[in-house]
Amino acid sequence: MSEPRRWRHDDGGASPEVRDLLAAGRAPRGMSPAERDRATRQAARIAAAPVGWFAWSSASKALAASLATVGLVVAARVVVPHTTAHRGVSRPAAAVRTSGRAPEAAPSSVSVPPVVTSAPTAATVASTPVRTAAPRTAPMPRPHRLPPTAPSSGSVPVLAPVSSGAVVAPAMAPRRDESLAAEAALLVRAQRSLESDPEASLGLLDTHAGFAHPRLAEERELLAVLALQRLGRAEAMRVRGEAMLARWPTGAAAQRVRRLLGPMPSP
Repeated sequence: MSEPRRWRHDDGGASPEVRDLLAAGRAPRGMSPAERDRATRQAARIAAAPVGWFAWSSASKALAASLATVGLVVAARVVVPHTTAHRGVSRPAAAVRTSGRAPEAAPSSVSVPPVVTSAPTAATVASTPVRTAAPRTAPMPRPHRLPPTAPSSGSVPVLAPVSSGAVVAPAMAPRRDESLAAEAALLVRAQRSLESDPEASLGLLDTHAGFAHPRLAEERELLAVLALQRLGRAEAMRVRGEAMLARWPTGAAAQRVRRLLGPMPSP
């Protein structure tokens, strides 16, 4: 395997910015005597603990992971010499393989007497069957069923028969558009039907007469007089024309109706 390339060297392949950033970094702080002593005591307790206890504990996985981290730190600080090569950076020790068991303590100059504990192992706990008595539940009382009772005549609502002559309210009709544009469109349709179908034209004009507040009533009456003329209903044409002149005596529509009616009889 080839030697790894160092980014801090000129031939390491790193950019000048990266090399400057690495050169500006500071070496990690060494452990104080108190920290080294505390880490040594923790490593001794880890090495003395039985392996089966971690599997028996309900929190074995989380505890084993944290103890493995402590073992890595202790192995790196105690086994490997504190001072390293010319760069003053401490080299990490070989990684400690961790499994389901607790990490073994690295050999050091500090002798730790073994501690014997009487904690139960996982095999002992697993081989001892635990019998639990299922709680007995009292029998549920059978529900008391009431005898069916016939419904009284007063509790059942009786619908009154609907007579054949009753008037049923009609459904609400949709609101009609009575805008000025709707009026104009209706009168245009009536005007187009004058020549081909005067009767249909009168029907459209009657629809316009049902508007609540029509604004083209004078034009409607003129078209009605013309439709009655097309149908040959002279008497009805005269009655409607005179009513129009009584209401609108002036204007272009009034002059046209006067020409259609002819000379008016003197009173």
